[in-house]
Amino acid sequence: MKTAVIFSVLAFAAAAFAAPNPTAVEPPTKVTRDLATVTSVIAQVSAAIVQLDTAVNAYTGDKTELEEEAASLVSILESGTTAIAASSALSIVDALSLSSLVDSLQDLGDQLVSDLVAKRSVVEEEDYCEEVEDQIVEIATDARALVEAIIAKAPAIAQGIAEALAEEFYATLDEGSWAFATGNCTDA
Repeated sequence: MKTAVIFSVLAFAAAAFAAPNPTAVEPPTKVTRDLATVTSVIAQVSAAIVQLDTAVNAYTGDKTELEEEAASLVSILESGTTAIAASSALSIVDALSLSSLVDSLQDLGDQLVSDLVAKRSVVEEEDYCEEVEDQIVEIATDARALVEAIIAKAPAIAQGIAEALAEEFYATLDEGSWAFATGNCTDA
């Protein structure tokens, strides 16, 4: 009987070690979305627009601060575009959550253009029309690239809507450029 018990225990132990080990199943890997990158870039762009708008409102003929703030905005737009292009795709929920940030950005852009147009007479007196137009065109070009990079990260189903919303933003940029184009802004 003792032998039977010993054989039974040994057989059970051998069977346990001989049985294939169950493979541990890992939970599915979550796809990381990069909403944080996009919101960070939008926040940086918003802050740079506010700084440039402050410089526009303070402008009385010394273009140093305007040029510095415009260059800062261009730099942020370019680095933001690069960061977003290197980021991962957005989910539909992420894309929809950007709408309030984009609306705020649109409002800041509208205010900047409005304030800049209000300073056109000072710009004309200081023979600064061409430079301002060049800065607006550079900002507009870089802003379009940023918007296109963000749209490219949105799901295909949201891209058409985002492109339609971007048209208002593009119109604001075009308005600023048009206001300082040759024939609309004349150096004194």
